[in-house]
Amino acid sequence: MQGPGVSGYRAWRDAQEPAPFKELQRRFFEETPRHERRIWKKREAAAFDRRRFRDALRDPSRFEFKFKHSKYVVRRADGSEDFAELYTVGLPISWEDAKCKLNRGMGPKEYDGETLPNMQVYESANDCTCSPCFGVVDGTQIFYHHLGTWFQYRAATPIPFA
Repeated sequence: MQGPGVSGYRAWRDAQEPAPFKELQRRFFEETPRHERRIWKKREAAAFDRRRFRDALRDPSRFEFKFKHSKYVVRRADGSEDFAELYTVGLPISWEDAKCKLNRGMGPKEYDGETLPNMQVYESANDCTCSPCFGVVDGTQIFYHHLGTWFQYRAATPIPFA
């Protein structure tokens, strides 16, 4: 069993030097050969921490949201296509702890800068998102961080607790 939304992109991205998000996505999905993407997908699936994901689902301080991702397409039985809906679960983490944990190497820091006003930062418990952390403002606006800047997800929807 693999984790939700496993494509291999996250494992591949973690092995690359920090670069603009769109550039990394383009290189992985358009330039990386299909057989190499399959290898990265297997690595990512093997690294998925099922226990951590299960424990996060039990944590009352978690935040969950779903969004449609343009790089994943679902083909329906009737022949129509739509973007795949991905789910993310995150646990609260301080921004300073997140920066210490996520910045790699001695070069430019991928996670730098400050949070937005009234933002709570969460560490992703699953690897289906392109960003290992995300921020939430007022419980409704969801952002990802890339190279020192926060960007709002266009079509993210918070999932309320049952």
